[in-house]
Amino acid sequence: PSPSTTPDTIHKQISDMIHSQGLREENVDVSGVMIHCVMKDRVDADASPDAPDAPTVVFIHGTASNSTIFFDVMKQMPENIKCIAIDLPNFGISGNIDLDQYKDNESLCHRYAELIGTTLIQLGILEKTILVGHSLGGFLSIYVASRFPIKKLVLLNPAGILPTLGVY
Repeated sequence: PSPSTTPDTIHKQISDMIHSQGLREENVDVSGVMIHCVMKDRVDADASPDAPDAPTVVFIHGTASNSTIFFDVMKQMPENIKCIAIDLPNFGISGNIDLDQYKDNESLCHRYAELIGTTLIQLGILEKTILVGHSLGGFLSIYVASRFPIKKLVLLNPAGILPTLGVY
């Protein structure tokens, strides 16, 4: 690969884009898998950013995508709403999981749900999370909502993984 396409160069380009948008990034280690999160912090002079009633909108992207697709939406959200866009493992600049170790799509979806839910726990926002999933992210978000006590679930054109994916 050319020097402009190395993982370090891609990470720097994405980090530069994040900071140029007025956002910040944070990495969460979930059982040895680095989960990359992009954040728009809450700005509210009248309340603590960690107020128990303060919702946090968490965006989960679809296939062949990453957190960058939500940057414009995050910037348009009200200032008193904290927003987080997560790069799923094997996408964006999050770490990787070995996809071959899962015997079927359902076990893989459970693994992704576990990683997303544990990320929300480690960020301290689980029960105030409004989870917004797009496409495959919507499908995975259903698994998250069935296993973790999030506040609300929003699905944007959710897609599923069918047993026949790639066959027809």
